[in-house]
Amino acid sequence: MLTVRKLVLIIGAIFSITLFLIKTSTTGSSSKPSLLRPNRNPHSAKADDALQSEVEKILESANRPLRHADEFDSLRAHLEYLFPYEGAASTKFPAYIWQTWKYTPAMGEFDERFRITEASWTEKHPDYIHEVRWLSCVHPK
Repeated sequence: MLTVRKLVLIIGAIFSITLFLIKTSTTGSSSKPSLLRPNRNPHSAKADDALQSEVEKILESANRPLRHADEFDSLRAHLEYLFPYEGAASTKFPAYIWQTWKYTPAMGEFDERFRITEASWTEKHPDYIHEVRWLSCVHPK
């Protein structure tokens, strides 16, 4: 039996499929290689050209020529080309190790058996900034 709910679902599905078919039939493929989506609105061509030139400036500043997406084997290879990762040495944000203990090593209450464990983080990771903080919520003032 056809209920109102089923009828609304069927009409909604037909409407969605129609919109999808109209949308896919109006979008044409662009013959010009571009990193951007094809123009769907002829009035936005100027904005897309400005964005394209901005992308080209970024690529030129990175000393890499602009290459078409079809030249890459996979999306991962294309993204690696567009956004190279220079590693931890080039990052501006320093690497930190933050530890939280009940007491800091500077406090007299810090247990001696934990000093080797706490110090091993600094020894094993010399390039990192190692900070030990104490849990102030454990010690109400």
